[in-house]
Amino acid sequence: SGADLTGAYMGEADLHGANLIKAHLQAANCNGANFQRAFLQRATLSSADLSRVRLHGANLSGADLSGADLSKAVLVGANASNAIFRSADLRMTDLPGANLQGALLIGVVFTKTVFRGADLSRVQATPDEFRGITAADLAGVTIDPPTLERLGLRDSATARQSRG
Repeated sequence: SGADLTGAYMGEADLHGANLIKAHLQAANCNGANFQRAFLQRATLSSADLSRVRLHGANLSGADLSGADLSKAVLVGANASNAIFRSADLRMTDLPGANLQGALLIGVVFTKTVFRGADLSRVQATPDEFRGITAADLAGVTIDPPTLERLGLRDSATARQSRG
């Protein structure tokens, strides 16, 4: 697609299944929009308002979500592998079953974020992003041993360890 929607207002829009591959959505207001099963690979969503968006099953692989507000967003089963979430707001975000393999999570805010069943293998983050995250928060999460160690989560017995 490569569409340029920079700064666009798409609040509550229904973009279910939309092809937004490589689209430019910087600073777009998508509050409450429906992006279920949307194709957002390598899209630029930096500084976008994605609060309360529905991204069930969406493909965000390689997308740039730097500085985006994803508070209260739902990413159930979404593919956000290798996505860039630098300084994004993921407060109260639902990530059950989401694939975050290799995602960049530096500076992300994870307050009351639901990780259940997410894949955090090879994420790029520091212990600071995961400070305050408990073993219960990581129940059923898949994470590779080197990442578990690097994030200071080695004692989180409930996280499944992937081989990688």
